[in-house]
Amino acid sequence: MHRRFFSSGITFVVVSSLFAPAHAQQSPAEKLFQEGRDLVQSGRVEEACPKFQESLALEFAMGTLLNLAECEAIAGRTATAWARFGELEKKARFAGQADREEYARKRIEELAPQLTYVELRLPKGVPVERLEIDEKELSAATYGHPLPLDPGEHAVVVTSEGSTYRTTFEVPKAGGRLSVDIELGDAHRLSSGDKSQPSGDGASGVDPRHVAGWIGVALGVVGLGVGTYMGARASMLSDVVDASCDDRFCDADGLEAFDQGKTLANGATIAFAISGPVLAAGTGVLIWATVEPRTSASIQVAGRF
Repeated sequence: MHRRFFSSGITFVVVSSLFAPAHAQQSPAEKLFQEGRDLVQSGRVEEACPKFQESLALEFAMGTLLNLAECEAIAGRTATAWARFGELEKKARFAGQADREEYARKRIEELAPQLTYVELRLPKGVPVERLEIDEKELSAATYGHPLPLDPGEHAVVVTSEGSTYRTTFEVPKAGGRLSVDIELGDAHRLSSGDKSQPSGDGASGVDPRHVAGWIGVALGVVGLGVGTYMGARASMLSDVVDASCDDRFCDADGLEAFDQGKTLANGATIAFAISGPVLAAGTGVLIWATVEPRTSASIQVAGRF
């Protein structure tokens, strides 16, 4: 069964088996989800997206995430929608939901040409203590790298040598690339009591997604290093086996080298198999945390899939 939601001339096709979260009885999260669906159906998309966001923050459900991603896309927030569909693809793959994984991948491909990548160009030689875009802190690893941003106005706040500066810029709706020069002159300096100053997020101001992402990247890199070492060691032991064995006989050194080499080769295979996805997942979380600000409520994985 198909239902069509209309907003600003855009058809929102909803396949119920993909978009509807499974549930036994209506919970607060389910109530918010239904309110969001009703708002979309009546064309009030800007009011609907926060409903899906609040529902997702209360209780994770794959269908809610999918509806939120589509809502953001209809609202024109292409970078946010693209990040949400990326999250959906990974979670659907992990959950074995091939239909939703395929749908998310298709929407990622459709949205990719519409993305605008923005490069923030900081003054050379100036130490940066903190860099925020739209009240969300960026990690130092993202400095100088193009970031996908939603169309519309954005604000960059830079803290350098004890002073804070604010620059605003506009991202066009058309895809492509945009370079923005960040000014640190007196005209952009914020006073200590200015409400536009970074407000911080939580007690530490640290986005847990950045922590999780960097942990994933670190574990992935370590795993690749371990796998590389094991592979190299196994190759060296293979040379010992070649020197100590013929077609019919191996001496004690050859047998020991064969056993150790086999164990190391298996270990290298396992290390590569695990570290690759872990590294990719950590990188994905860092990208997600970069393109989408976190809300005050955390997303919890519960039983509504």
